[in-house]
Parts: sequence; structure tokens; C-alpha cells
Amino acid sequence: MSNTAIKYACVDDMPSESNALIEDLTETGLVDFEPINALVGNIDQQIKDIESSDANGILLDYVLKVRGGQGGPERVSNSLAQQMRDNATLAVGQDKPIVLWSSAKNFRDYYERDTTARDLYDLHIDKTKIPDTANDIANKLVALVRGYCAIRQHNHDDRAGLIQMLGLKEEEATDILDPRVGDPFLLGQSRPEHEYARYIIRELLSEPNPLVDRALLFARLGVDEEGSEAGDIEALLADIECCKYAGAFCSGWERWWWQRVWDWWANVAGQRDIQQLSAERRVSLLNEKHGWSLQAAEPIEKDYSTAYWTICEVYHRPLDPIDGFQASNSSVQPWHDARYLSAKAALGFEGSENGVEVHSIDRNRFQRLKKQHGATRS
Repeated sequence: MSNTAIKYACVDDMPSESNALIEDLTETGLVDFEPINALVGNIDQQIKDIESSDANGILLDYVLKVRGGQGGPERVSNSLAQQMRDNATLAVGQDKPIVLWSSAKNFRDYYERDTTARDLYDLHIDKTKIPDTANDIANKLVALVRGYCAIRQHNHDDRAGLIQMLGLKEEEATDILDPRVGDPFLLGQSRPEHEYARYIIRELLSEPNPLVDRALLFARLGVDEEGSEAGDIEALLADIECCKYAGAFCSGWERWWWQRVWDWWANVAGQRDIQQLSAERRVSLLNEKHGWSLQAAEPIEKDYSTAYWTICEVYHRPLDPIDGFQASNSSVQPWHDARYLSAKAALGFEGSENGVEVHSIDRNRFQRLKKQHGATRS
């Protein structure tokens, strides 16, 4: 499937506002859009309008005026998305990516209050961020369509099919994946593509371990990406190309298998204790081995450890967990690594505006630190 073939049906009741955003995305050359009438009160008719299109995916505005006019009644798109998901499950309609886009206010007022709605969408996009992130969003839209195709190709053999969707062979999965990964697909029954898509994006691509994103990769290697020479960064990435994730949705979610990176590190350094080393020592070993001049990442505070293993959820900078607290947005899945707030961010309550607090597991320790520093919430 070529990039030019990627098309999304767009259901939005404010085309005058959305046209400029659609243009930003279209100008990337990666994706195109077909407008669908959003002012249809009958959901079945709206679904027929969408399915009569040759679009590969669906882009839904969250709050729709169903009969037009300023005083027209509203409905959120959940009912429309739910019906399309139900149709796909019953093999009445083809399963396609469904993407939600809206303003930050609508996400706060509607979406974040309805936890059941989150299972309906593969991706949600804040419209206000599109002008600055159009290329990244367009890449994700393309990746969703390609990922659904990959899922459809391997959706035939329960968990073994999931392993193939992830670009792995059975023997590789034994070393890389926790045996509990893929448990929902062990029953051997046919599942719609969107269930696999939701699982891969939510439980594998969006959480630390077994995959790591670019920021976490460089943090664990101790490298300051922005402060290092671009040529050295390119050489480093080329050297770990064998560790890169190549499964479903990979073109929109750049990730690396951490177990493979760890094996690569053991070969480079002759040892596996990377977590015990300072960033300076990690970078020194890389530079000595390859003749690079990579720079070590500086800590958030001068007295913080540089034995980095995570990222501060507020500052998005490398952090040793010893200098932070587990964050409330950590996953409950046992194979995921915890997320962290640095002590500086936690004491300043800087994650609160984004709904990130200190996890209950670290609350007593945090209360003791607050007393020492006299920190109070304003």
C-alpha cells in the first residue's frame, strides 16, 4: 500500500475550523481526507455514508451537532464509533482505524470523564497541536492503516498471531516477551482487528518495557541526544538498528526492544550491568568502543544520580528512580516498568495539571519529603 493511497473519512460538524487543520495534514503528502456529512441525526445512515467511501480509516470530531445550527442538539461520537466497532465484530462491516480529534477542552469535558470511550479509538488528536506536529500525526495515521493490514494478515492463530504482528518469531518472543503478554488472545477464538490494535498500541507501544521510545533509549544509554554531534547519534542508531521494533504500527511509533539493546550493550561493554553505571561511564564506554564523541546527559538537579533508568513525566529528562517517586500514570501490567516523577516535579506539584500525581505506593515517602521541604499545594 503506497502512502498516496491512505485516505481518512472525516466526520466534523465545523468544516470551516477543520479545513485549515486538514490542509496541514494533507500538505505532508502522507494522507488525504474525504469529508462526510456530520449533520445526520440517524447513526445508521451516517455509517452507510462512511462505509460507502473508499477511505482506509475514520477521523471523528468528538462533539457533533446532529441537525445543524447553533441551537442544534449535540452528541459525542462514542455512539457512532461503538456501532462501527460492533459491526466489525459481527463481520457486518470492515474493521478500520478510528481516530478521535477535538479541542483540549472537549477532551477534558467529555472524553476524560468517560473511561469506557477510550476503548473505541486507536488514537486521539488534540486539534490545537496539529500545526506544530502535523508530520508526526500524519505518520501515525498512515501507520494505523498499515498496522490494521498487518493484523488482518496474521489474525489467525491466537497468541502466535500476535507475535507475528509484532514482527517476531516464536523463538524470539520467548526471550523478549514476558509470558503473560498476549494472555487475552490465548482462547483461540477469532478477534476483530481493533482488539489487537488496541492491545498493541496501549500495552506495548505506549508503555516502557518490553519496548522503549527514543527518549527512554537515550536516557538508559546516558546520552544527551541534543548535545551530541548529529553524526554520532546517527551512527549510534545505525549500530542498534537490529534492536528496532518492526511490527504493526512501527512507522508511526518508533520503538526499540530493550532486551535486544541490553544484549547489544553487553557486547559493546563486555558486561551487562548498565543500570549500575553512571551516564558518564556508559557514554565513555560507547565512545571508547566506536571512536564517537557522545555527550553524557546532565541530571535534572546537580545532586541527582546519573544512573538513569527512566524519564521524569514532567520534565521529560533522564532520571534515576532513586531521585523520584512512582507516578500515578504507571501501568498495572506486571511486565511494564513504572513511570516516575522527579522529586523536584513532585514537590512543585507540576504534574497535577496533566493528571499525574505521586502514586499511592510512594505516598508515605513523599509526605515525609514534603515535611522536610515544607512544600504545600497552592
